[in-house]
Amino acid sequence: MKNNDLFTLLCAFILMSAGFAFSFWPLVPAGMALLVLYGHTALGVTAGLLFDIVWGAPMGILAFLHFPFLLFALLCVLIRIVALRVILPRGDLDAL
Repeated sequence: MKNNDLFTLLCAFILMSAGFAFSFWPLVPAGMALLVLYGHTALGVTAGLLFDIVWGAPMGILAFLHFPFLLFALLCVLIRIVALRVILPRGDLDAL
């Protein structure tokens, strides 16, 4: 594991832990997106399912979403696949 991977994992888990500890839910999807978009797909999807189980189904207007964090993690997986296959090969990496 590279040093950059360890830093990414640490930041993602700190974001998700802080979101759970302080009941500030937007930090949890941010941590999951960080995991999935940097290539740790299994950890991101597992974290999404875990936080869905911990917090339960949402109430109110989002009640039709039974697993919102898992759906968000799967959406991030789809975004990563599209980015790797379509967007990144067309870009000029020397411009970065």
